[in-house]
Amino acid sequence: MPSLAAQTEPDFHHFILTSRDLPASAAAGLAEACARSYGDPARYSIVAERPMPARAALRRFLQRRYPGQTMAQVALDDDDGLAADFVQELRRQFALIEQETPDIGRKLPYFVSYSRGFGLMLRENSGSGPALFRIRYPYINLGLTMIVSDHAKNILAIQHKKAPPKLGVRLIGDPPMYVRGIHDFNDSRVEQSARWVPQRDDDEVRARFPFLFTPEGFVDWAG
Repeated sequence: MPSLAAQTEPDFHHFILTSRDLPASAAAGLAEACARSYGDPARYSIVAERPMPARAALRRFLQRRYPGQTMAQVALDDDDGLAADFVQELRRQFALIEQETPDIGRKLPYFVSYSRGFGLMLRENSGSGPALFRIRYPYINLGLTMIVSDHAKNILAIQHKKAPPKLGVRLIGDPPMYVRGIHDFNDSRVEQSARWVPQRDDDEVRARFPFLFTPEGFVDWAG
């Protein structure tokens, strides 16, 4: 959420899917965090659902709020983040897509994938505290964008590694556009590899990922 609150282009809506079984204290904390981050309640929706496929919950929300509209949907898990200029850069890519493919409306769904980002190592056994690595994963779910006119085909109803190259995609390399939290509780086990390049703390990284840092270094998430 800090990465979304930091966006240089704030014209987007944050859909937050949670459970009806979320404890009241946690639900209150979530509502407070949204209000603190966005201020205007029109900028976000907290939807608490019974157990069901996430794609179905998103479809119902889109059909209710944006009936018949073409949408750009971006996937982001709650332990990951986006560069502060992500939405601004994404809008620039939309303009390029429209220029280069005038009939794009007949070719939806269409994807935008930023392959490069950072892995933020937070595992207790890492030995050296938080560390940032440059990583590259084409069609990674972080920041994967799906432009679609049929709400039944939403970003939570596709296989993120297979659908973009099959249906049509604009694959973009640098600059790094996402940060992936790597900790002991990841749903999908992430292992550091030789392809991961250590990233030093520099002015550019701090400017584009300001939510990761304090003046002294990394934010103390455990505190």
